[in-house]
Parts: sequence; C-alpha cells; structure tokens
Amino acid sequence: MLTFHIYVNRSVPGTLARVHLSHCVYCNDGHGIHPRALRRASHWYGPFATFAQAYDAARQFARYRTKCQHCRPHRLTDGKPLPSEF
Repeated sequence: MLTFHIYVNRSVPGTLARVHLSHCVYCNDGHGIHPRALRRASHWYGPFATFAQAYDAARQFARYRTKCQHCRPHRLTDGKPLPSEF
C-alpha cells in the first residue's frame, strides 16, 4: 500500500513542507537520508493514507508546500498510470 510522508524544514525562511511517497529514496519511510542528523530544524510526519491528506496536513506545518520532484507523489491524483516499479 502506498503511503506518504511530509518533510518539514524550518531552516528555510517561512518554513517548507515537502510531500514524499514513503518509499522515495529521500524519504526512506520517514527516516530521511541522514539518519544521524540533528532534528532541530527538520522533522518527518506521517504516514498519510492519501496524497490529499498529506498535502492538506502540510499546510498546518509550514507556510510553503511543495511536492518531491524525485518521486512526484502528486502524479497519483492526476490520472497517469504508475511506473511498473510501484
């Protein structure tokens, strides 16, 4: 089952929240790519069952919301088929 996570980066002015597919290499099921990194300026939230839930929740965490350009979680809602690896 596909799930989604939100990465919140507070070191960006205004705070940035980025939605990822949980299996994205940058998300790693909400652990990120730097497991020993200090969590003062960043945090992972999730999992969320749908992209819409994650994107709406991201509004509560940050002023700016984006979608990961690597895993492109928003494509699940635009009617395009998923690659065979998913």
